[in-house]
Amino acid sequence: MNLSPEERAADPNTGAEELWELTNIGEPAVLAAVAQNPNSPPELLQKLFRHYPREVLSNPIIELILLELPDFFGQLCQKNYYFFARDEKIPDWILKLAIFSSNNSLRQAIATNKNIPICYLEKLASDPDSNVRQGVAKNPKTPLSCLEKLASDSDSNVRQEVAKNPKTPLSCLEQLAIDSDKYVRLNIADNAKTPLSVLEKLASDREHKVRRNIARNSKTPLSALEKLASDREAKVRRNVAQNAKTPLSALEKLASDSDKYVRLNIAQNAKTPRSSLEKLASDEDNSIRCTVARKQNTPPFSLEKLARDPDNYRRWDSIRWNVARNSNTPPSSLEKLASDSDKYVRWNVARNSNTPLSSLEKLADDRDKDVRSSVAKNSKTPPSSLEKLASDTYIYIRRSVAKNRQTPVCALEKLASEEDNDLRCNVARNPNTPVHVLQQFALLDVGKNT
Repeated sequence: MNLSPEERAADPNTGAEELWELTNIGEPAVLAAVAQNPNSPPELLQKLFRHYPREVLSNPIIELILLELPDFFGQLCQKNYYFFARDEKIPDWILKLAIFSSNNSLRQAIATNKNIPICYLEKLASDPDSNVRQGVAKNPKTPLSCLEKLASDSDSNVRQEVAKNPKTPLSCLEQLAIDSDKYVRLNIADNAKTPLSVLEKLASDREHKVRRNIARNSKTPLSALEKLASDREAKVRRNVAQNAKTPLSALEKLASDSDKYVRLNIAQNAKTPRSSLEKLASDEDNSIRCTVARKQNTPPFSLEKLARDPDNYRRWDSIRWNVARNSNTPPSSLEKLASDSDKYVRWNVARNSNTPLSSLEKLADDRDKDVRSSVAKNSKTPPSSLEKLASDTYIYIRRSVAKNRQTPVCALEKLASEEDNDLRCNVARNPNTPVHVLQQFALLDVGKNT
């Protein structure tokens, strides 16, 4: 009887040489079976451990190999440390071997595994290698007693991980807030569990990177944010300007900051008051004025001013382009922008639901086809303009006219005679299309395959 490659790989009578040959097939099921076959030699198991660690460890020959070759386990682990750091079902006897191994990298991988029993984490918390203790400090399953011990570790990297750990007790966070290492304090400033009193204290930290983290923390008290709004470091003030919790008084103050990135963050902040946006609409920096032009809560008066901005940037970097697409822009400004020299500005005016009918009528004759196309799509475009666009040279404009619910019956009847199937399908879907046109389409099977 001929056995399949997978059956041969699982057969305990298959020899080592044939098992080596079977790995050349490259089929996952075959490779997994070879990894569990007791006839697979140690060198082959090492090779397979990288992709089939569970299968190799479940091989009944493994314990015997370890008795004969004491170094085999260390050589095996070097092929796949990731498995020991992540796997959920590492056999207990393997964990014991790993914890008492002289391989520091292996113990470090085990220390970061959130699925291992607590008793092993407690053992590794006293490991002589600081990288291993660092792994324990990072592990979200590490018991509080270990975190309390590691909070006083002689290695600053270990304390840094304790400062980051979401399970670290409040007493340890308070202790680490005055740590001599700035990166420990930096992590305390970012920790979601850090008490408000500690955040307020760190707002006066001598290290500006710590203050910068406090400035961006959404839990930082308002009084601390008020204070940091006057910080001597621009990067700190930038984070205050970005923070959604920053009080309005601080936002108003920062709108006049000497640093342009502070002002830019103020322009982007959803909480910035209209009075500050009005001020920023006159900012010397183009990117700031452009950001104000995009904001939906920018006052109409400011948008009117920005509609006259002389910038020469194109599309999304253009101030007038952004004013033209802003749904809050007054109709009077859109009317002026309908004559803008930049076709992309006119294109946005043609798309804007606030654009006056007179401007849409004018843009229906625009020299640029994309502007006319946007007019054809606008639900506010008057029927007379849509009737005109129904004769446009470009088919995709006529297709948009056929879709528009404002298109008059006479234009739909005209478009119904076109040869383009997509256009006629749009006419068929339009609720204004008369019955006699639909009956004609039914005879022609229009839209049958769409």
